[in-house]
Amino acid sequence: MGKIMLLYDNQSDIGSVTGPASALPVANLQIDTLEQVWRSASDDPSDTRFDVALPEVVAMKAIVVGPTNLTTANRYRVRAFPDASRSNAFYDSGWEQSAVRATFGSLPWGSPYLWSGYQPPDDPDRGTFIIHVLPYAVAQLFWTIEIDDEGNPDGFIEASRLLMCRTVEPSINYQVGQNGLAFEDNSKRSRTLGGGEQIWRRINPRVFQFGFDYLPESEAFNDFYDLMRHTGYDREVFVIPDPDASALEMQRRSFLGTFSQMNPLSQVAFGYAAAGFTIKERI
Repeated sequence: MGKIMLLYDNQSDIGSVTGPASALPVANLQIDTLEQVWRSASDDPSDTRFDVALPEVVAMKAIVVGPTNLTTANRYRVRAFPDASRSNAFYDSGWEQSAVRATFGSLPWGSPYLWSGYQPPDDPDRGTFIIHVLPYAVAQLFWTIEIDDEGNPDGFIEASRLLMCRTVEPSINYQVGQNGLAFEDNSKRSRTLGGGEQIWRRINPRVFQFGFDYLPESEAFNDFYDLMRHTGYDREVFVIPDPDASALEMQRRSFLGTFSQMNPLSQVAFGYAAAGFTIKERI
């Protein structure tokens, strides 16, 4: 199990994001509203790529795109360059998958996805995120992100946010006995005249609660203080509880949200501090 990663202060929002002609502008990836999306002109890989120029050099540890309409057959590639010509890559992820594609024989006979393997995500309410955890911190100004989901039933690729953020990654992971992933009830309910109850289903946001008993004091009052000060209760944070998780678990446990609770940073022993957080998913 890897140590939790908290992404905040999105640098791509104040940088430059450009790409080929699209049905909805690629600049929508820089808008902090999930309803405004980038939509490619087609699902051809030549239309489903974009370039990013960051405003300053920040060490990237993870890059996130989503939520998207990608199928489980999608592939992506992330590259970083030292100059705007993008001629020699400093970092190249190669082509990777953000989900597990179904293979022939793994689906029951009669499944509409039997031959293609282009299954929709197992959580269609939320869609699929591209969550790329870099093997080491990469500090470059110029990036290129390519997506290959040719054959997507929608005929295009759609995504709400591009997150290229500062990252808090503690040296000591959150406590095993002080965490929990739950769903907050977001249903709409109404009592009938006969005493019954009518319930309308809505997407229930995920809520993740976690805490640290013994953080090095320098991390608590520097890294976590900066995280809390900047993010507050209104700015977005993306949580990756386990960077080493499988593709399926990564999609289920990682999400974009805001802090709904931040416990005080408290000194618990000489040189150590405690902290606790609750993150609620943005729907």
